[in-house]
Amino acid sequence: MKVSEHIIVMINIIYACIIGLVQGITEFLPVSSSGHIILVKHALHLNQIPLLFDVLMHIATLLVVLFVFRKNITALIWEAVVDKTPQKRKMLLNILIASIPTGIIGLIIYKFDIIPGYQHLSVFFLINAIILYLSSFSKKGRSITSLHWTEILLIGVAQGIAILPGISRAGITIATMFFLKVQEKDAVEFSFLLFIPAVIGAFLLTIKDGNILFYHALLPSLIAMLTAILAGYVSLRFLIRYIQKFHFFAFYLILLASFLYLVK
Repeated sequence: MKVSEHIIVMINIIYACIIGLVQGITEFLPVSSSGHIILVKHALHLNQIPLLFDVLMHIATLLVVLFVFRKNITALIWEAVVDKTPQKRKMLLNILIASIPTGIIGLIIYKFDIIPGYQHLSVFFLINAIILYLSSFSKKGRSITSLHWTEILLIGVAQGIAILPGISRAGITIATMFFLKVQEKDAVEFSFLLFIPAVIGAFLLTIKDGNILFYHALLPSLIAMLTAILAGYVSLRFLIRYIQKFHFFAFYLILLASFLYLVK
C-alpha cells in the first residue's frame, strides 16, 4: 500500500471515529443525532457516505439499548409470552401499535426522499427545543400501559416525525409521553423499546433496496460502530440518571439553532 493510500485510510478512520462519537452521544440525548450528523458531514465535506453506514450507526446504538435494557426486555418477553401477564402483554401490544405509524411515515419519507437538508436544520432544532421545553410543564404519573391505543398511535406518529433531521427521536417520543402525563421511568423505557423495531425495520429496508456498503469502507464502519457503542452507553446512562433535567437540552438547541441561522 502506498503512503498516500495509508493517509487516506487514516483520514477515513479519523472521520469514522468523529461520526461514531457524535452518533453515540446524540442518539440518546434529546438533541437529534441525525441533525448533528448532518452538521458533521457538512463541516468535514462528507457527501458520499453510503446509506448503510448511517444505518450501521443506528445498529451500534441499538446494541447499547439491548445491553442497558436487557433485563427489562427479557422480563417483558418472558412475562408476556410464558407467564401471559396482562400488563406485559399490553406493553408488547403497545410497541406493535406505535410501530405501525412510525413504519408508514418512514416508508413515505424514504420512498419520496423528502428529508430536508442542512439549510433547514435551524428550524427543526428550534421546533425540537420548543417541544422539549413545553413538555416539562406536564404533570407525570401515568403508566405506559394505562394509555389508550389512540395515545399509543400518537407516540408512534411522533417517532415517525423524528426521521426529519433536527427532530430528536428520543426527545419527541419522551416529550409526547410527558404531554400524556406518563411518568419518567416508563417514558424512557418505552421510548427505547420503540427504538428496537424502528432500527431493525430501517436496516431491512436498506438491505432490501440494495444499499450495501463498499468493502473499502468496512474498517472505518467497524471503528465508527465501536466508537458509537462506547459513547452511546455513557450517553444513555446519563439520560436515565438526569431525565428530570430533560428540558434543559432545549436551551442548547435554541443556541445551536440561533448560531446556524446566523451563519447561513
